[in-house]
Amino acid sequence: MLNFDGAVKDNPGRAGAGGVIRDETDEWIIGFSENLGFCSVIKAEVRALLRGLKIAKELAITKLWVQTDSSTLLSMLKNPSNWNTEVSPLIHQCAQLLEWTGWEIQISHCFREVNQVADKLAKLGLNMSLGVLIHRDPPMEARGALHDDSRGVSWPRLIKH
Repeated sequence: MLNFDGAVKDNPGRAGAGGVIRDETDEWIIGFSENLGFCSVIKAEVRALLRGLKIAKELAITKLWVQTDSSTLLSMLKNPSNWNTEVSPLIHQCAQLLEWTGWEIQISHCFREVNQVADKLAKLGLNMSLGVLIHRDPPMEARGALHDDSRGVSWPRLIKH
């Protein structure tokens, strides 16, 4: 499973991307944090997805469930006419990777509350030097959220009527 997220301080503003790939038992395989410089929140989300897909392909993963908390990004991937010109080339790269025949892939929406590990990794990207950092082990900043995930902690969600 690939969970990813983008983080932006103001919009547009300083941006980071992050993600985690876990196995079928929810064990950490690899994670990443990336400082993206200055961009919009949707561009940060797309760049996080692109980085995560590239890492999964490099690891020769054959089955991948991709989860995003961005319904906007999910809509853009499902309907090419919704592509934003700012991110169109990046979306095209993501679409090509999603259609790669070397794997079986599924992409779906998840709520922000269950995407906490990726959120922590993306926020790490905000405060590091430009570039990407690969996490072979969970960084300290993500361990609490990872522990909560493994324990099945539920997160209340308030719904406005």
